[in-house]
Amino acid sequence: MKYDRNFLVPYLQSVYNTEFALQSMISQHKKVSIDLQSKNAWQNDNIMFMVDPVPPTIEQFHKSYGYCLKKGYNWFFWMEIKVLYKLFLFTVSLFPAAFVMRPIFYIMRHFSSSAVTFLGICLWLFVSYSIIALLYGTYLYLDQGDREMLQDARKHYEHAHKMHLQFKQYDNIMERNKKQLGALTTEIDKLKIMREKVYEPNVIPKPFRSLPFAYFLYDYFSSSQADDLDMIIQTAMLNNIQAELKTIQNKLNNIIQNQYEMVNQLDEICTRARTIEAQNYEQLKALAQMEENQQLQNSYLQMIAADASASAYFSETTCLIALKNDL
Repeated sequence: MKYDRNFLVPYLQSVYNTEFALQSMISQHKKVSIDLQSKNAWQNDNIMFMVDPVPPTIEQFHKSYGYCLKKGYNWFFWMEIKVLYKLFLFTVSLFPAAFVMRPIFYIMRHFSSSAVTFLGICLWLFVSYSIIALLYGTYLYLDQGDREMLQDARKHYEHAHKMHLQFKQYDNIMERNKKQLGALTTEIDKLKIMREKVYEPNVIPKPFRSLPFAYFLYDYFSSSQADDLDMIIQTAMLNNIQAELKTIQNKLNNIIQNQYEMVNQLDEICTRARTIEAQNYEQLKALAQMEENQQLQNSYLQMIAADASASAYFSETTCLIALKNDL
């Protein structure tokens, strides 16, 4: 059946726009769902990084006397032996001075009965020096061990802190994804209802109600002067244009998978919808009512209603907001 192009071409455009928007929303919903699931799985595997770790300080490792045993080193004990050996040499080197100091201590003994002997002084110096040297040597070694442990702890902290930041970043992304999924689900439900409405004129058979065929019909009639929709559909059925439809499907899939191109195309659809004035539909209704053929008149009125509903939906641009995740 031949249709007036004033009704047919805008109607086919609305059919294509609705199919394209619906498939875009479904594709985006799937991508966001997969992204949400992957990030949720990552968080479950790294739940220990949910809390930000405390930066380590050197004070946390002071008095860590078990460090040498933990690492399995025996250098600490070897250091003690070396210190004692040096102290022994130092003490032995003091004995020659005893012969020089004897007259002085002899005089001191006659002037004070409480004076200490030289050997007492040497013993006191030896013990004092030994204690101080051992404590200081122990402190130096343990301080070195503390700093090595602090360095290792800082490496672990930097890794844990980095993982915590990623954990928090995923929290924010997942929150946005959940909101976007809700918005996409709402738009998908709207578009499914819209899809049923645009096919209400029942001029396109059910086997051909798909995105590639909608594009094929709109592209054909908008770029030619043809007006016989039934003949084109019958020709398509006879010639089995599945190969051509598959090529169209691949082309449209590339657009849908590329979010930038998909948003741009939907933006064009929404912009075009906002430029259509309500009086245009009133004029078309008046023109349709002039049609004497009642069947054609009904088809035209249904086409106008479907086109008006699609334009009203796209003029709200809620689908663009859902796709862009501007929530």
